[in-house]
Amino acid sequence: MIRIDEIYNHTFWPYIKQHVPNTRLFFCDPPGSTAPETLFNFGEDITELNYIYCHDQEPIYLDIHNRLFADVVHRNTDLNYSTGPVHSAIITSELYSDSVELVCQQHNWRHYYYFFHGWAALDWYRGYNQTFLIKCYHDRQIKNSFISTNRIVGGRRDHRILLMYHLLKQHVKNALISFPDTCPAEQQSVLTLSQRQADRYSDIVDTFKSARFPWNMPGESGHPMHSCWLSLFEENANSLIHVVTETAYFGRKWHLTEKTFKPICL
Repeated sequence: MIRIDEIYNHTFWPYIKQHVPNTRLFFCDPPGSTAPETLFNFGEDITELNYIYCHDQEPIYLDIHNRLFADVVHRNTDLNYSTGPVHSAIITSELYSDSVELVCQQHNWRHYYYFFHGWAALDWYRGYNQTFLIKCYHDRQIKNSFISTNRIVGGRRDHRILLMYHLLKQHVKNALISFPDTCPAEQQSVLTLSQRQADRYSDIVDTFKSARFPWNMPGESGHPMHSCWLSLFEENANSLIHVVTETAYFGRKWHLTEKTFKPICL
């Protein structure tokens, strides 16, 4: 089994050297980062004629990532155009995406796809020999209508704010929901984040005030990052369904992550 944190140096780069010679490989490290200063590459920086950029972990948002894409192009202006054609490409983990189509038009990139997060889930969850914790259907005691875990609610995760608003308005009961009072990524309060939707929903801020966040899972605090671990076995077993709030929601974009696979594995 290939470890997901070694795919660039141990999998992609050896393949490119053998099958696509004279090609540079670009990627961001650490995983999940998209700032230009986190951009790295493999290559000799002398003989290459082509380059491939892996934007295969995060969804593409042009207003956020245009500076990164421009840096990729800038770092390849030294390619020797006189000795052969330049093949430039972007590899993503999203399909049927307006963002991908636009960025390819802007930079004359070809597009390739592979399911990064499916691969990640295979790696992250394969080591769990805890099937004894998964209860048979006749042993389950359903106590919760559903379970839904939410951590990052800022940035491009406004859909999580909106979902919580509608759940609060419906006075949902017997649900197991985690939701922070401050987004751990942006350090903005949910009241501030909810104000973004005040033009559409005049009572959204007051609705969030009355909810008295944070809401945590039993035995948890601070909304820990559990993307690459299986957890909450008992809570999932006692819930009828698992409501997944994926990373991307708005716009034409097919971008599934490990969040969808966690309830399947559980």
